[in-house]
Amino acid sequence: MLFLEMVEYILQSGIIISIFLCLLLVKKKEKSTAEIILLFWIFASGYITFSYLLVYNGNYLNYPTLTVLGFGIPLLSGPFMYLYIKYQTKPLYFSKIDLLHFIPFVLSNLLFIQFYFLSFDSKIEFLKGQSSVFETENFLRFIATCVSGIVYILVCFFYLHSYRKRLKFEFSYLDSINFNWMLMLNIGLLLVWIIVIFIPDDRIIFSSSSIYLICLGFFGISQAQIFTERELFFVQSKSDLADSDNKEYLTETLLAKDESSNIQYFEEIYNKSIELIKVEKLYLNPELKVLDLAILLNVHPNLMSRAINQISGANFYDLINKMRVEEFIRRTRTEDSQKYTIMAMAFDSGFNSKATFYRNFKAIVGTLPSEFLKSNQGSRESNT
Repeated sequence: MLFLEMVEYILQSGIIISIFLCLLLVKKKEKSTAEIILLFWIFASGYITFSYLLVYNGNYLNYPTLTVLGFGIPLLSGPFMYLYIKYQTKPLYFSKIDLLHFIPFVLSNLLFIQFYFLSFDSKIEFLKGQSSVFETENFLRFIATCVSGIVYILVCFFYLHSYRKRLKFEFSYLDSINFNWMLMLNIGLLLVWIIVIFIPDDRIIFSSSSIYLICLGFFGISQAQIFTERELFFVQSKSDLADSDNKEYLTETLLAKDESSNIQYFEEIYNKSIELIKVEKLYLNPELKVLDLAILLNVHPNLMSRAINQISGANFYDLINKMRVEEFIRRTRTEDSQKYTIMAMAFDSGFNSKATFYRNFKAIVGTLPSEFLKSNQGSRESNT
């Protein structure tokens, strides 16, 4: 009895959390493509939980149509997860071709289209399992749901692996909260699908789905700041860039035709970016990324990365953190530096974590910050 009550409470909590998160996302003044996808994903997850709750507490006898409407929704979890990761890592506008990911969901609903024309009593018989109608359709839906879930989760892991590699070239920090958030979402969804496949108990399946929703809300609000206001940037698609009248927006395809003649162009981009970073002290922003620079200089982000890599021989991450280390060293040589701790000066220099600071300082200077400060203090005393 206690277990049954707990299941109902968990289901209700999942529904309430999904409504709350949807309201937070709707309330946001500026929503990225990824956040709009997340909004629909959370709504769909909340509805499938509501659909099962109707079955669990017996209310499906009163609302059979509302119950069946949730049958095909599990086919949306994989596409929503993939598209969310895609648009969270690339600030693009939604592409209509991505609507193809929802074809299985549409086909699944078409399989059950006859249900909506049945009499009320026939609908109840089907939901009670007293009718052999839709047995084949149910089997096909289950197989399609399992295959879709597994395939999309694997694709998402591959996509995140590729994104992790790009972090070092496009961002000035490796400890990306955004990456950890997306990885957690995918791992959580994987655990739910393992339960779906190996534990054929709807109570456990939908309870785990509700717990997933609750965790999504908690970590999304407390860590990833997904549901809070922030400034948004969108990058045009390659076709849009190619059609642009702005000559700064040259595509990589055009540049690749004559690589040797582009050295001067890369040097120009590189020099402008270095000057801007140093004059405006952009490296003090712990979340600085290539996209920010590209927007400021009106240059395609890919060209910006290539220019930095080719001219400096270093990636964006290493370049920015070298400037931060130099800033830290400058701060240690000021008269009031002894008033501050090492980490206080490190954070003021643009680093966002102790691990990142120590790792980069050791790699660039060749010693630990504390040892550097001791030797620097000793040289000061000897000079005086």
